Amino acid sequence: MAAVPTSARVFFSHSVIVWIALGIGVAQRNSVPRDKALQAIIADKAKAVELNHEGSESVGDKQFEQAKVLFKQAIQLDPKLSDAYENLALILLLDGNDVAAEHTAVELLVLAPGNYNARLVAGVAALNRNNFSRGRDYLALLMRSGADDPLVTMAYAIALDGSGGKSAAAKLGTPSVEPADALLAGQIFRQPKLKLIAQGWMEASVADGRVDVNPELLYLLAARYTEQGRMTDASVLYSKMLEVSPGNVDALVELSELERVLGQQEKSAAHLYAAKALASTDISTLLHFSQVCMRRRMYVDASDALKKVVARDSHNQHAWYQLGLAQFRLGETQEAESDFKAALALDNHDEWSRVGLGAVLMSTARQQEAAAEFDHVLQRNPRSAAAYYYLAQIHRADGKIPLALHQLEQAVSYAKDDARPWAALGQLQLAQHDLSSAHQSLQRAIELDPQFAAAHYQMARLLKATGEQAEAAKELELFNKYHDEENKKGMVGLVSEGKWDYAGYLPPN
Repeated sequence: MAAVPTSARVFFSHSVIVWIALGIGVAQRNSVPRDKALQAIIADKAKAVELNHEGSESVGDKQFEQAKVLFKQAIQLDPKLSDAYENLALILLLDGNDVAAEHTAVELLVLAPGNYNARLVAGVAALNRNNFSRGRDYLALLMRSGADDPLVTMAYAIALDGSGGKSAAAKLGTPSVEPADALLAGQIFRQPKLKLIAQGWMEASVADGRVDVNPELLYLLAARYTEQGRMTDASVLYSKMLEVSPGNVDALVELSELERVLGQQEKSAAHLYAAKALASTDISTLLHFSQVCMRRRMYVDASDALKKVVARDSHNQHAWYQLGLAQFRLGETQEAESDFKAALALDNHDEWSRVGLGAVLMSTARQQEAAAEFDHVLQRNPRSAAAYYYLAQIHRADGKIPLALHQLEQAVSYAKDDARPWAALGQLQLAQHDLSSAHQSLQRAIELDPQFAAAHYQMARLLKATGEQAEAAKELELFNKYHDEENKKGMVGLVSEGKWDYAGYLPPN
């Protein structure tokens, strides 16, 4: 069996987002620099090595966003520092950013064509996006080198199968793996067939009573069961994980979520607040805790947790974005504006932070500034339903009804499964006495979100206008029911469960 480079195994063996053991060599100065240009080059290279080392320390502290920034800065200073490319590619793959991971791995392959991790990252990242031929080409060299690596073998088999080599793929079989490899597979395999293989490996590891199962493997498998709707099975695994690792905040948070879904409210609250107490100093778990609080509309708790995150990791763009959402929902508009601007300072092209900033500007009567932000979003993404949705509100207030109608039509075309733009379109159509179209739009909104109180209210108005008094009364009852439930929650505003972005953007009403 050919030896697998240490970095390929150490990096993936310890947590859902894990670290790599770095071997950093300091450049030797063979002679005294003869001019300032040479001195600057040497200084840049030394600084790049230092930044790469700081990146490794940031990962050790679970400051992953900061680590990415440091690795990128190292590469800018020394475009030939292969260690920085390798570290960045690996962390991007684990973080689920397959496009950036493959791109970085390819850049590394230019510097070091035989780099094991570069080919592994590029091949798996390509396969995760169903680019079978490209994945096969990256991995072929590893297979020819004789590396007896079950992950490479299975990735290559799927690449062959997907690119027309079914018989060759079948000959490779499905090897058994150690728990560490099963965990690694679960972390990096996102292509559907590979994902199922990884799940089978993880299940076999859990079922093997002779093996002490890594708690992180239990966590990852439980998360997979949750995705598949197997709530009870997931709950059992999280409970088992807590037996092995009682202070695991992520397991407490996820178990709390499952208990809430299963109707076990007291247990759910107890586990969530136990997680909050334990997570006070850990960035990754604080961020996870805050996201659960956001979903539950517990904005004060979310805000408290996120403030701790950004205080320790000021480069965490996602945390700034989430903090902006939480403070916006608490009515702290000035603070929310600063948060979204902090996120944009880290990435000026961050669409959702710019949408959030525009929403804050709208709520503070700065309509022209808000419109400029939404226009900026649409210049980069002409399919942004959220930007059209908010622009329509601005233009409707200005009396530009045809333009507002057009923008809402664009919003529903790009967010067909979100109730909010459908309800807004139906309301505007009703105001224009286009009753038939309004009925279709409002009905669609109610189908998508049966508890959307505002849609029921507009439907009641429409039915009353068409003389359907009994039906209007039923819709009004539903409005009162769901509106009262929203008020009982004691939260700031209504949060529809839209699907406009990965983090659950919470727009104003």
